[in-house]
Formats: sequence, structure tokens, C-alpha cells
Amino acid sequence: MRVTVRASNQATGLATRILHNMGKVNLKLQIFDPVTVYVAQNQNDLQSGLDVAGNPPRGLQLGQGIYDFLGASGELWLICNQQIEVEVLWWPL
Repeated sequence: MRVTVRASNQATGLATRILHNMGKVNLKLQIFDPVTVYVAQNQNDLQSGLDVAGNPPRGLQLGQGIYDFLGASGELWLICNQQIEVEVLWWPL
């Protein structure tokens, strides 16, 4: 499933949910553009951590490629400075 992650700034801290699942899953995430992505299990964790530049204090520097998140559970949210598209594939454990 291809998901558009909208751009965020201090005025609009928009988090995009990429996973909503109650059990454990393996998640494969394909990034099409190099970007700093911030991942959290709760939407509020991202929005409450915004600093003056509009960025949470830490993030994943991801280049173009495929990334695996093994044993994820619950929800996963993404936020970043620029609009990107990601391909999300998950399967239950």
C-alpha cells in the first residue's frame, strides 16, 4: 500500500499513521526519496516533541531503499519535513 506522508512544520504537526494493528507484525517500508523520518508508536509522542524548527529531537536518516521493522505492534506513525511517499507492506507473525 502506498502512503503519502504530508509535510509538517511547527504550525501543522501532521503525523501519518502507517500501521494500525493489534497484534505483532513484520513491517517492510520502502522510501522513495532520502529523508529524515520520525517514527513513534503514538501520534502524541511525535507532536509533543516538536521543537522550534518543527522537528522532533531525533529521527531516522533514511536514504532511498527498503527498511524492515521486525516485531512491530499497535500503531506506527511517521512525520517528516517534506512530503514523501512510502510503500508499506506488513504481515502477521
